Amino acid sequence: MKLWFCTKTWLLALIVLFFFGNLVFWAYQPRLSCEQLGTCQSENNDSQAGNSHQDLPPVVDKKPPPPPPLPAAPKLNPHADLIAHGQAESALHDVQYPPMVDSPKQPDTYLPDTHNNLANDLNTVAPTADKTTLRFNNDQKSIGFTKGAESWQLGVINSKPDVFIASDGHFGSIVNHYNREHRIYSLMKWILRVHRRDPKRSTPLVMVDAGSNHGLFSMVAGASGAHAIAFEPQTHLRSVINFGIRVNQISDRVRVLPFAVLDGYRELHMSGFEVDDGGIGSLDYNNANSAINTQTIRLDAIPSYDLLYTYNQGRPIQKTLVYPEELGPEYAGALKKGLANEKQGLKTDKVMPDRVSFRDPIHFLKIDVEGFELHALESASKLFEANLVEHVVLEFGPPNRWDVTFQEGLDVAEKRKRSIAQCKRVLRQMIDQYGFDVYILPSLGWDNTVNFMARNGVDFSHGSDEASGNKIVHRLKYYDFDGNALEHDEFEQEMKVKDNLITEYVPLPANMMEQYMDELESIGEVYLYCAKRDSALTQVILAHGGL
Repeated sequence: MKLWFCTKTWLLALIVLFFFGNLVFWAYQPRLSCEQLGTCQSENNDSQAGNSHQDLPPVVDKKPPPPPPLPAAPKLNPHADLIAHGQAESALHDVQYPPMVDSPKQPDTYLPDTHNNLANDLNTVAPTADKTTLRFNNDQKSIGFTKGAESWQLGVINSKPDVFIASDGHFGSIVNHYNREHRIYSLMKWILRVHRRDPKRSTPLVMVDAGSNHGLFSMVAGASGAHAIAFEPQTHLRSVINFGIRVNQISDRVRVLPFAVLDGYRELHMSGFEVDDGGIGSLDYNNANSAINTQTIRLDAIPSYDLLYTYNQGRPIQKTLVYPEELGPEYAGALKKGLANEKQGLKTDKVMPDRVSFRDPIHFLKIDVEGFELHALESASKLFEANLVEHVVLEFGPPNRWDVTFQEGLDVAEKRKRSIAQCKRVLRQMIDQYGFDVYILPSLGWDNTVNFMARNGVDFSHGSDEASGNKIVHRLKYYDFDGNALEHDEFEQEMKVKDNLITEYVPLPANMMEQYMDELESIGEVYLYCAKRDSALTQVILAHGGL
């Protein structure tokens, strides 16, 4: 006999009970959405599957992702005004050269037969020696040596002769500088060319660069055949200059001295050197915590030519950076004496012996020492008295430029009064005592200068019928001044492109100098060119200058 729960009737009953139990269970159990189950399909799959999910509750869309954060506002360049200032100036004097189709060849440099060329074997060198790799750390406000991962900029300036220039990240500022001052470069090259080809010259061709910055004036002078003496008090900029000198292969011609130029011997601090590799670095009487300090010397205390270029007691003759202890015990001792006398309030103009000082002709003197130009000019008194300087170009004004020469606590009006008085005294001495004529070169104050002359009835036409109506602005032209062969160099190429124009200029009448200086605040920045009046070669240089 079968057990009762093994019969078919009970088995069917259990199946029916299980079926109805499931119906009851799913009828009261809440159904999870595909979103909750994580099984939702894409719209394409849904459309391919027909409307098989129409009976499901709607799926709630996910929240859209948050929008990306707004880009950080660009950091404003704290020196934007300086950059705009440089761009405005460069727009005044920009020059476009035709593209080079071939690399320039070495020029057929002309030297009179009376000059003996020196041929010396080159010394072996350590390329990164002489503090060449020192640079300024703007974040830490300190000076240190370059690390292996750091890089330098090296570019070419179209200075004709073109030169390489090194920079610690501000090559564009150097280009702006050249665009702004290229007429001064042309004037310097013209002056050096005339003196280089002079058969009567028996001394080295010399250019002095007071306030060298990146050394571009010195590089161009060296590439043009001159011996250049550059003053640069900023440690990191001296390394930049040294780098450029080596690349341009003019180490035998250029010397860099670690001094600032002033009318005495002092130890001073510097400020502003963190801008564009120190582009506006200046002496500061009031900043005792500066990362850079320097010693000042007078221009008539430049080391002698022999000390700079031929003195060879433990120093290679091609060593570019020269420090006091490398100039011999007599010169170094005189510097220390000058510092001591200055602290005691004693006169220092006769501290440096003539026998160790530069007493050869200086054919071009450029002064740009960030406000201390008047003091620098006064410090060259022995050179002017001995008629050793032929041509001077200096950045000049406006009077607020000279405020840095005064210590704190002096009223602004009193500063300007003293500055203008010093300015008039120094220029009057240049004109009357030292025999210089003064000319004004293009700069930001150029239009105001021309307007000043016109307003005061200046007429340089001497009654001639000038077709353009111009009676004030002169143009200095390049010409074949000695009848000798062309040199086929880049300077001749520059003159061809510029229709032989070296620079525009306006003579400053001696009887109007004081009035011009009284209005210098409204006129603005100018460049002054002082030329030796009774020099035969000055007359050659300026022979083709006129309206």
